[in-house]
Amino acid sequence: MNDATALLHRYLNGETLSEQECAALSEWVCASPDHARLAAELTCLDQAILADQRHRASASLMDSQD
Repeated sequence: MNDATALLHRYLNGETLSEQECAALSEWVCASPDHARLAAELTCLDQAILADQRHRASASLMDSQD
């Protein structure tokens, strides 16, 4: 994992990035279509994982109320 993907992971995990880190991440994403594609794929994967976790937590809560 390079510095830019580490920054992206930190951002997706809810960490606040400094202005310099945001600029570095933005520059990396804009530097090539491959970088942009990877950032989009990681973001979509992150959102899918969060949605799955919410669904599982909701289902577990409903099961415990029965």
